[in-house]
Amino acid sequence: MKETHCFVIWQNARYKEKEIDKDIRSKFQVSSVYEIFWESDVFKKNLQKIYGKNILKTWKKEKQIGTGSFLVYKVVDETPRNLGGKNQNMVEAKLLYREMTGGGHLIHASDTPQEASAHLEIFLNKALSTNIVKLSFA
Repeated sequence: MKETHCFVIWQNARYKEKEIDKDIRSKFQVSSVYEIFWESDVFKKNLQKIYGKNILKTWKKEKQIGTGSFLVYKVVDETPRNLGGKNQNMVEAKLLYREMTGGGHLIHASDTPQEASAHLEIFLNKALSTNIVKLSFA
């Protein structure tokens, strides 16, 4: 059964966006791509919604990923492989993209359809986001 998921290429990973975009499109059906910008106070609040309240204290997440515009991919996995409750296609792709960007957590990806739904609601909610632009790539 098909699953909807999301990838996020945070600002500090955008230098690899074309390479990552090409790989995402080779593995998943891309429904849409958005470029999103959050003002500083919104950025902090939304990161806490995505990663939990303690993320900013323990990781210095904002500094690591950058606070500029980032890309959100809404994708469909036509042939999900689930293991331990997680989509292994998504986990493997996320780890590859993190390796491509030098390690760390510059790439975010959903592991379950439930996580994807919750995170896409945050990313695509105009009330929570300063600027959302739907992009199209040739």
